[in-house]
Amino acid sequence: MTTPGDHDRGGPDHKVERYVALGLTIFIVIFCAAVIWRDKPIENANTVVFMRILLAAACGVLGGTMPGFLNVRYDIGGLAIRAAGGIAFAVLVYVFTPTVLPNMETPTERALDRSRSGDIGQHFKLANDYWDRPVNRKRYQATPMEGRGQLLADWVGSDIEKNKALHEVTAFLADLHACVQSRNCKREQLCQSSLFDDSDNFLIFFQPLLKDWADSGYNQTLQAAIDFVNCDCSRELTAKRCPDHPSMCGAPPKCGAGKT
Repeated sequence: MTTPGDHDRGGPDHKVERYVALGLTIFIVIFCAAVIWRDKPIENANTVVFMRILLAAACGVLGGTMPGFLNVRYDIGGLAIRAAGGIAFAVLVYVFTPTVLPNMETPTERALDRSRSGDIGQHFKLANDYWDRPVNRKRYQATPMEGRGQLLADWVGSDIEKNKALHEVTAFLADLHACVQSRNCKREQLCQSSLFDDSDNFLIFFQPLLKDWADSGYNQTLQAAIDFVNCDCSRELTAKRCPDHPSMCGAPPKCGAGKT
């Protein structure tokens, strides 16, 4: 039983818990905002899940402590109701929050990422391993043109990964050409990156070996791959060839069947 004096003195004072809840929520929001402000990819997908849990917890704390938020009184019974409401609010926020935003990278950015550190990047690294060794390069350059195909075939041999690298990189370059021609990829970004030089070296070096592969039914793929370097990146190709080959300085783009 209560008396007027009890009401004058008021019920339990919940200012402390509201201040703690507000402080915790502000900290969580600032922390998440700082992670977003970095504008760098989150390598561990679990970090995204942890951020969702923190944000859901912040919403739950606010939902259970803000006065009037759930239209309940701050008495003993109200504490139980507000706690239940806060937990429910946190669960709702977590469940109905989108898990991960879709990949917002452009086709150009995705292609560059693949060529730098993705699956194609690994294929490039494997395929260029031979070319990067001075002793192998010297042997290759000393071998007559008609014998280079066999030289490369002996190096590739029956190695599954090396054979896969030749095919995958060629198909990747063919896809790039199609992407540039359909205006989904930005030619300047692709051709002004290290991808152009890697692609040019790859096609020059493995041309003898790729010819047999193309003759077996993949000629169109190889032609489109060549067009990416010779046609789409013709300005960069001219700048690369011109110092050592003056006749290339004014050469027009060489666009084959892959050019539309």
